[in-house]
Amino acid sequence: MTFKTVIRHNLIYIYTSSLLFISTISLSQNTPKYSKKVLNEKSIEELALMRNEILAKKGYVFTNSKYSNYFERQKWYKPASSNNTITLDANENTLVDLIKKVETKKKEMRVKALNDLKELKKIVYANDKVQFDKLVPTPDREVELMSSFKSIFDVCSIDGINWTQNEGLYKVTVDNGDAISIYYIKFTNTQVILSEGRIKHSEIFGDFSDGYSSYQSEDEYIIWFYFDMTDKGLKFIKYNVAG
Repeated sequence: MTFKTVIRHNLIYIYTSSLLFISTISLSQNTPKYSKKVLNEKSIEELALMRNEILAKKGYVFTNSKYSNYFERQKWYKPASSNNTITLDANENTLVDLIKKVETKKKEMRVKALNDLKELKKIVYANDKVQFDKLVPTPDREVELMSSFKSIFDVCSIDGINWTQNEGLYKVTVDNGDAISIYYIKFTNTQVILSEGRIKHSEIFGDFSDGYSSYQSEDEYIIWFYFDMTDKGLKFIKYNVAG
């Protein structure tokens, strides 16, 4: 039998898989109160931090440097002499389980999104306009937009993306002595954004006072591609162009 938990006000309601109500648990005064809606608005990294904060409030000593460095800087954190002495009450365990469920779902969505990006990269490199149009439906602009995607994938590593508390990013800035261009793949909590553009003149041109450079600011542009992350993978939303 599976169970569903719903937090309302100061109570956790527990249901069976058939939505039969079976019991409630009062949240203690010291237990954080998070609705599923609030948890869904958080990133994987934020959820992990929230979950580990419950342990940190008990004095848990972390072996992961990311968490030990963070919690040791919190004034309220007082490490225990041994993790063996730390226990969570029923309320805290229920909340930890709820956070883990949301984390797991978001991790699955992230994996699907990364795999979809890799598939899109293969399609772009194969110059497969039919498959490209299925993933990025932009009638009559496939060739132009595939060129932008190829520019991004040429310099941005999908496997090289790193995440902070609420965003993931791989960004490259290139100055080729004529123009400065940027390329990036960016993850937010709910979207993936890819972008490339020629944004300004090279640093070696100075202020153009000698009239030597042939750089044309009219050639500057930037394009953004927006995808939503869903249970089924990436869903193309739109693209915007400036310049």
